[in-house]
Amino acid sequence: MLDFFFSNLFYIVLIIIVLLFIRINSSYSKRRAKVNEDMKQLQQRVNELERKQDSPYKEK
Repeated sequence: MLDFFFSNLFYIVLIIIVLLFIRINSSYSKRRAKVNEDMKQLQQRVNELERKQDSPYKEK
């Protein structure tokens, strides 16, 4: 068992690195999706405020 472990140590380490990379990448994607959602909400709010400013009662 120990001999198998050492003979395949490179592949075991490689698999661990790949799994860590996938995990980090998926958490980054979730965070990025949240940021995109927040950006959309902020843009909608900005658009609403701009529409209010363009109302006919706006000071000239």
